[in-house]
Amino acid sequence: MKKNIVIIAGGKGTRIKKTLKNTPKILAPIGKKLLIDYQIEHIEKFKNNNIHFCLGDGSEQILNHLYKKEIKFSYSIEEKPLGTYGALYNSKEHLAESFFILYGDVVTNFNIDFGFQKFEEYGSDFLLISRYTDHPEDSDLIAFDENNDIKNIFRSSEAEYPYPPIACTALMFAQKSSLNNFNQDSKPDIVKNYINRNLGSLTVKHHLSDSYTKDLGTDSRYKNEIKSIDSNLIKRKKIAFIDRDGTLIENNEKNSLNNFKIKDGAIDLISNLQMNQYTVVMITNQ
Repeated sequence: MKKNIVIIAGGKGTRIKKTLKNTPKILAPIGKKLLIDYQIEHIEKFKNNNIHFCLGDGSEQILNHLYKKEIKFSYSIEEKPLGTYGALYNSKEHLAESFFILYGDVVTNFNIDFGFQKFEEYGSDFLLISRYTDHPEDSDLIAFDENNDIKNIFRSSEAEYPYPPIACTALMFAQKSSLNNFNQDSKPDIVKNYINRNLGSLTVKHHLSDSYTKDLGTDSRYKNEIKSIDSNLIKRKKIAFIDRDGTLIENNEKNSLNNFKIKDGAIDLISNLQMNQYTVVMITNQ
């Protein structure tokens, strides 16, 4: 089954204008490559992906670069700024029934296939990929329940501290059927406007990820991050070491099968770790 990847890259890049001048954010140089090259190379690690670009400002420069690459892609161009949700809505005819969204100023090593799997399991309208943020003061923070249903999306200035510094990334999954009600004059943002205002009618889940995901859309973040981006993108293997007696099974110091009993919740623990791509290692001195 073909999987739709949507890259939204139609903004004017005002937050990074001082550094890039008239170059679109997605064409920002990183060493000998461009930001868009990092995105495409990552997407190509996963099979059966169709890439659609939502373009606007700087579309001619972006397309000139894309036509030099041996990839299949589609694109839509907004005639006037529509906001990220407007750009997405404007491209509906190119979208599969479910798709992955990536903003044009983001570099990540997030496992896209794993994300599609989680999205299918949840069966929600949207699945936002979240993370612990190191800049909560300008992040879209989330409040959620025990089922990972998002109840509120807010800014730090709108809440009393302490609050968990868990924020939306610019990665998300969506159902095409969930894209409704677009006012062309409002320039809505996908998360802050459309999703947040419709939390009562949409089912919106989040998945907390420890993948490397960085927004390079400001002068300071871009300058700081490009120095170590290649080493940061290397996927670290995740391993969980779990003690046997008293953790996975009831105490069994005699090592007897007759006394063998799995502790309540142990299977769920292992399953959850494996679903989140951990290798699970049992340790014991017995």
